[in-house]
Amino acid sequence: MAFEVRDGVGDWPLELFKDCASTSEIDGNTVSFTFQESQEEPLLEANNIYDEVPYEGQMFNSYGEAYEFYYAFARKNGFSIRREHTYKSSKNQTEENPLGIYKREFVCHRAGSVKQRKIIEEESQRKRKSSRCNCGAKMLINKKTIDFEEKWVVKYFYNYHNHDLLDDKEIQFLPAYRNIPIVDKNRILLLSKVGCSVSLIIRVLELEKRIDPGNLPFLEKDIRNFIQSESGIDKENDASNLLKLCKSLKDRDNAFQYDFTIDENNKLEHIIWAFGDSIRAYEAFGDVVVFDTTYRINRYDTPLGLWVGVDNHGNSIFFGCVLLRNEKFSSFTWALKLFVVVNFYLISIFEILGHYLNFLFFFQSFLNFVKGKCPQTILTDQDLALKEAISMEFPNTKHAFCIWHIVAMLSSWFSFPLGSRYNEFKYEFYRLYNLECANDFEQEWNLMVSQFGLSMDRHIDLLYSHRQFWALAYLRDLFFAGMTTTGRSKSMNSYIKRFLDVKTSLIDFVNQARTYMGSLINQAGEEARMRQKYYNPQIITGFPLEEHAASILTPYAFELLQHEIQLSTKYAAIDIGNDSCIVRHHTKVNGGRSVSWIDEEESIHCSCKEFEFSGILCRHAIHVLLMKNYS
Repeated sequence: MAFEVRDGVGDWPLELFKDCASTSEIDGNTVSFTFQESQEEPLLEANNIYDEVPYEGQMFNSYGEAYEFYYAFARKNGFSIRREHTYKSSKNQTEENPLGIYKREFVCHRAGSVKQRKIIEEESQRKRKSSRCNCGAKMLINKKTIDFEEKWVVKYFYNYHNHDLLDDKEIQFLPAYRNIPIVDKNRILLLSKVGCSVSLIIRVLELEKRIDPGNLPFLEKDIRNFIQSESGIDKENDASNLLKLCKSLKDRDNAFQYDFTIDENNKLEHIIWAFGDSIRAYEAFGDVVVFDTTYRINRYDTPLGLWVGVDNHGNSIFFGCVLLRNEKFSSFTWALKLFVVVNFYLISIFEILGHYLNFLFFFQSFLNFVKGKCPQTILTDQDLALKEAISMEFPNTKHAFCIWHIVAMLSSWFSFPLGSRYNEFKYEFYRLYNLECANDFEQEWNLMVSQFGLSMDRHIDLLYSHRQFWALAYLRDLFFAGMTTTGRSKSMNSYIKRFLDVKTSLIDFVNQARTYMGSLINQAGEEARMRQKYYNPQIITGFPLEEHAASILTPYAFELLQHEIQLSTKYAAIDIGNDSCIVRHHTKVNGGRSVSWIDEEESIHCSCKEFEFSGILCRHAIHVLLMKNYS
């Protein structure tokens, strides 16, 4: 029997050569061997629970068949295998076997040892643990011609391991047994393309396979790695393809608008685009917009900012997108200038590096954009660069901070210094946030700071210095269309996540946003028209004011107003002269709201300013109108 020497050292167990000659010829070279009997004790042997156990002399029609047999045996016995050495010889080269392969070696996955490599830049290397422990379990197969047929014959089988074997529950987590079937791969790619998150994809596969949660033959990270490998992140091509897609969308829909800038290195710096439906939606509902920069496209390590509005049916609506290089003042200024020109909702994606672009086409930047309309109110996070840019580019627009962003930070700011008193502080903070009078806010704020010992806290100082941007006592004169509630925040998040995932590529993001934008606007509009046509609103009070509102308002707006009409019956009004009243709850003897009515102008005003704030007439004003029999 011939024995090969690789790198001058034989690597087969001595038992293999007990019947071998001391010399052998390989490709004309003579190699000498000297053997000594092994003195080692037998190691752990795999439990032979598989129906068939490999044995020396066992024949297979192909090496693939032999591998699959050993693979199945290994899984049943608590380990996995890998292909190790392949032996070739020019003497065995034929048309069917041009490489001259005549021997294959399959080994336990823990065979071999960790090779020490010289690391030049240690920080750039991932420190990976190795499972290799020089396990000697293996199977060697030789290619032979038997009765004029080529067979692969087990020449050596060694089934002893120097490590613990895994049980049935543990074996499934070995990488070798976490292969994703091709059918599941296709399903995963399809679900990923339409914007499903990995957790949602897992649940869909579990339901389709009718298995319990956590019993898929592969893990969440396997799905993420597969999606990542299929996506093939190429920032240069992604940027170029994004521009190609924008041009294609423009060719198909002239209402679609886009523009971009290139830096001195011919890299994509900023790009802005808007769908035709977005522009039309902004024209109707662009009085209040939210610019949210808390989202990210992790695929490019970029934060994502979103501009969102709300329509008269209470639906969140998507206005448009802008991709920025960074969060600097100049970037925000560029985006806001275009916002004025485009009249649409924006998305800012920041810090995308390495996008080299070829100038494939040129165009005039803003000739076809809808012009002129600025929002009445804009809500953002507390970014100071953005605050400065808004004040410069939108001088007539009222700027406020989203309360849900502030609330999201309260825990990290105050839970540690306040300890068990944090929940009490949070309740008090909410109470102060909802105060209607600025003087009351000032007094109550100082009391709260003193009560919780926060006079030296920098976060409290920061909140107070910007109180006119978030406290309702300073914002009641502004129109917000209900965009300040945490419920609206959750609705917006749900809406955006329909087409945005942290692994979403730019191309997929634009396509998914376009698909959802068109379908949701059309579906929401059709549904609203259907409800308005066939929906019979339930009249509760029978007041002419309620009946008239039901005939002209959308169901969403009518339900809000109807709630105020119902509550108005629980209030009482005291005439104080000069066409003014004090309106308070019938159980109260002090306080109340001041409501003034100007008969000549048929106008009414309440000190709570709910109508100016939300667009819905308040219970106090409604009570006065009912008292004056105004319908």
